[in-house]
Parts: sequence; C-alpha cells; structure tokens
Amino acid sequence: MRSQRIDIHQHSASRSRQPTRHRLTRLGFQVMLIGVFGLIGGALNGLNLLVVVAAISFGALVMQWRVCRDMVELTNVERRLPAEIFAGSPARLRYQITNRHRIRPLWLIRIDDPLRRFTGATGYQMIRTGIGWLSARRTASVDADVTVMRRGRYVLGRWRASSVAPLALSTAWRDQATTMETIDVYPQLLTLQPTWRQRLPARIGSVSSNAQRQGVADDVFFGLREYRHGDSPKYIHWRTTARLGQPAVRQFEQQQRLDLCLVVDAHCFEESHDAEIAISMAATIAVELSGGLTALSVVAVAGESSDAVSSGASREGLRRVLRMLARTQPAPSVDLDATLEYAMELSPHRPDLMVVSTRSLSEALLHADAMADQTSIHAQPSLLRQWQRRSPITWINVADEEIHGWIASDVSDRSNHSEAPSPQPAVRPETSVELEAVP
Repeated sequence: MRSQRIDIHQHSASRSRQPTRHRLTRLGFQVMLIGVFGLIGGALNGLNLLVVVAAISFGALVMQWRVCRDMVELTNVERRLPAEIFAGSPARLRYQITNRHRIRPLWLIRIDDPLRRFTGATGYQMIRTGIGWLSARRTASVDADVTVMRRGRYVLGRWRASSVAPLALSTAWRDQATTMETIDVYPQLLTLQPTWRQRLPARIGSVSSNAQRQGVADDVFFGLREYRHGDSPKYIHWRTTARLGQPAVRQFEQQQRLDLCLVVDAHCFEESHDAEIAISMAATIAVELSGGLTALSVVAVAGESSDAVSSGASREGLRRVLRMLARTQPAPSVDLDATLEYAMELSPHRPDLMVVSTRSLSEALLHADAMADQTSIHAQPSLLRQWQRRSPITWINVADEEIHGWIASDVSDRSNHSEAPSPQPAVRPETSVELEAVP
C-alpha cells in the first residue's frame, strides 16, 4: 500500500481549510420544536416546568452543536490507494484517521468519498466507511473494499468527514479541499486456455532468431565468482573482496525476451461489446508475458487515437501498457497503419506481430488499403499488407469461434452474451463499504 504511485496523479487544489458545516437531523428538529413550544407555553401560562423543559432542549442542541463541530475539526484523514486496480477484481482503499485532540476521544466518524469517471459520465458512486471510536492522539486505519466493474480513468475527489455524536441531534461535516486523485482502472483479466502459449509466433522457452537479450539492468543476480581479466570494475563486490582477500565480482543470469509486437484493434461495431473483450485479452497476455524469461517488445493500440509503448520485462513497463489499455477508447474507424508506424518507431526492426481485433484479417486489410488510397498520392499497399507479405501475422478475432482456443469457454461465452456496460461508473460494495448512487 503506497500513497505515491506512477499510475496515480495528485492535483493540488485550494489549500484553504474548508469551514465546518452543521445541519439538524430529524430528531434535532423534534427537540427544537419541543423547546419552542415549551418556551411559549411557559411564558403564556406561567409554568416554570415548561420553561425548564425548553431550557433542557436548547441546552442539548447547543451541546450537540459544540461537541459535534469540535470532533469533525479535530479529525484528520489521509487516503491511500492501491498500486493497481483491475476491473472486476476487489481493490482496497485505506483511510488513516487521526485524532488531533490531546484528551477528548472521537466517535461515530464517517467518511464519504465520491468516485466518478474522469470524462463522460455525469453520475458518481459514494464510497462510505468510518470508525466508531478513536482515542486521543491516536491514528487508526479503516479499509473500504470496492470492485470497479469498468476499466477507465476515475477521479477520487474531496472526501467528507462527518459525525452525529454524541446525541444524533445534528450532523457536522467538513469537506477535504487539498487534493484530488485520478487512478487508472486496468482492464479485466480473462482466463486463458492452458495451451494458449503454443499459439504464439515463437514458442516460449525455446531460443529462436527473434529472441533478444536484455540489458544488464534487467538481468537476474545469480551469484559471486572470482575476478577474471576483462570483468568490469563496477561489478566488484567489495564486501566479499575484503573478506576473501581477493577480488570477487557479481554474476548475472542473462534473460531472453520474446520479441513480439502486440497490437489491439479497437474497432467497434454498433451495440457490440467485442472491443472490451479485445482490450481485456491484450491486457491478460501482457500480464502473462511480463517478467521472467519472456516479455513483450511493443504494445500498440488503434482506437480513437493511435498509441504505442515499449513494454520490456520491468514492472513499470507493464504498468505503462496497462495504463494505455485502460484509457483506450474504441472507435468505428481506426487507423491501423498509423498504429504500426508508432510501433516501428519503438522497435529497431519489425518483430513478430500479433493483433487482437474485433474483425477478421481480410476486413482489416480492406479497410487499411482504403485508408491508404485516400491518404497516399502514389498507389501503395497499406503498411498492414506490407507487414503481412514480409512475415505471417498472428490474428486473433474475438468475434470468431476461434477465440475459444485462447480464452476459457465459460469466460468467452459470458463476455459475448453480456450486454454493453452502463455509461455510469459501476462499483460493487464489499464488506467495508456502503455505496449510494447520486445522479
């Protein structure tokens, strides 16, 4: 659990402290009416008992206002987000609540945190959690487990700390106004068939002509050995050298990388959910091939805009890929040639190409050739067709029956028959969170 991450961006807002607001509850209104009627009745009829009742009622309201306001003002909240959130998988948000008072405890503190999509949707979901009792000068952590059902970029705005203690006659609250955080919800991971690796352009584990060696920074530490002529001095392990009395150097195990370019063709048809399946499948393949002895070389996306990132074997490279896939927007007309040009800029040569698409290869070739004829002065085939002539392309059509050879049948059947997701951000509550839809 970290408060600073690559995929979470903090935006500074107003640094001024927000004022504490106050509102009577339904019970508070009833007590206030009792006090008003008692005061009026005692003044008109000369009954001291009614005046005493009015004094007790107003005294309770004043005490509720003062204690409830002080508790909210003495509450300090820090929000910590998980390093990674995948759509459809539970994620845990952590809130650290601190009591800044030296003597007085806090109780019945509630945190309301709105979660909304970064663009597009107008509604939001309210994440609710809190703490029942917190002693003076203490800090406690409370968790809220949520499951975001749709990938994309989300905003966690200014959360609200409130309390109704001690008599529940009124509610005091204060909005946090220091930070707003955006987080990328990665695509949902699918279940692949056990034999899916055999369908890759190059068998994993075998040494082929398109397997590249990684740099030293990506090597795995293997052990120590004696110094040999030609070894770099920067690899000398000085503690072992001092203990043995002779130079010793660190030895690394060189890794192999599968030189594979993965392209997502996010071409969408009307009332079709295939583009989301294609994006999820690309994310699953990227996760499965990350680290170890294999890694993707380049991952590119053709959607509303074309983009490509270099993956590699590092965890940060995988996060770059997942972040790009989370922000991908499908489009009815995509430019595959522009996407392939971006991929070629990141790779010194043309690697093996694997495309996850919502249409067949023949349909994509016809569309790419038509776009090439419109943009090119000289009649030349599209870059996709040139790539096909040079080397075979592994084409995965998620709308075809062949997808069952890649994805487990239960997952693919459920995805193909599922309805299009709602434009509102969907969040499913777990044990520690209450959700309330606000239009």
